[in-house]
Formats: sequence, structure tokens, C-alpha cells
Amino acid sequence: NETRQALQTFLEELPADRTRAAVFRHPIIGPLNIFQTLIFFREHIAHHIKQIRRIRSAANFPAEGEEIGV
Repeated sequence: NETRQALQTFLEELPADRTRAAVFRHPIIGPLNIFQTLIFFREHIAHHIKQIRRIRSAANFPAEGEEIGV
């Protein structure tokens, strides 16, 4: 919750002329502004969550003799 609040405060205080400035450079997509970056991160994290769920649902997860700290 603290991180969300800090992000909200940061975005509210971000000068309008800075919202179009590149804040993240993706190696394929190229430069992204703050709003594009937030959308990209949301989608990127969602992609990894799907991967983790798929892996965890596999019949052989975890591998024999392997411990997980989740």
C-alpha cells in the first residue's frame, strides 16, 4: 500500500511537461514515457504470473528432491 501511495503521489506531482519524457528504454520497443512504462510493466508482470502458474500446475512440480520456498 505504501508503494502504491508513493507512486500515486509521484504521478500527481509529475509536471505535465515531463509526462511525455522517456523514462524507460525497452530494447525492442524503444523509449517509453511514464504512462507507457506503467502499462508495459503491468502487462509484463501479468505475463510472468501466467508462466509461474503454468509451471506450478505441472504434474512434476516441484521436481523430485527439490524444495521450494514459497
